Amino acid sequence: MVKDSATNTFLKTLSSDHRWFGLSDQDTEGQFLWEDGTSLASTGFTDWGRREPNGGTGENCVQYWGQYSWNDRGCNEPLGFTCEVQACPVGYSPHGGFCYKVFEELQTYDGARQVCASDSGTLAIIKDLVTNDFLVGLTTEGGAFYIGLNDMNAEGQFRWEDGTVYDNGTDFSNWAQGEPNNSGEQDCIKISPGGRWGDVECGIIRKFICQINRG
Repeated sequence: MVKDSATNTFLKTLSSDHRWFGLSDQDTEGQFLWEDGTSLASTGFTDWGRREPNGGTGENCVQYWGQYSWNDRGCNEPLGFTCEVQACPVGYSPHGGFCYKVFEELQTYDGARQVCASDSGTLAIIKDLVTNDFLVGLTTEGGAFYIGLNDMNAEGQFRWEDGTVYDNGTDFSNWAQGEPNNSGEQDCIKISPGGRWGDVECGIIRKFICQINRG
């Protein structure tokens, strides 16, 4: 969404091709709305080309005319496009489609769950080595951290906090040697500074990592 001159100027530098951005009057002719529902009139900024928008037949979507000004165009025309991804909240770091935050405060597994849920998230879910290494890089203070994997419902049947079943035979894992060993009702999983996983008792207080959806 291009609501000021600085953003408009920046986006023009990204490509010389015609491309869509998030503005249209598909609902009511002549009343342009941004993709977040706000009106073009409310932003106070436009960059229409000469005699645009001209409301040509079916021209209800808006494009950059190359590196020049805005132009209304038929929405079914195949063009490139520019996407906007919402930034992560303060304290969270982006990776892939998620934002992650390391919490140094000590919580039980359930307590950590509640903290993550208060941010509309879950404990961190790790399904590939790249994410595993990324999270290790965030945990600069040392110590082990809860991640969002447990077998509290059925011994040996691990599930991630998003409800997906973990298959130790086919899914990515990074268990430390001899883990998981279920020594003493160890139903929750921690990640250690070296990135290795181990099962631990869920009632022990420790640091943790939350993830939330990005955008």
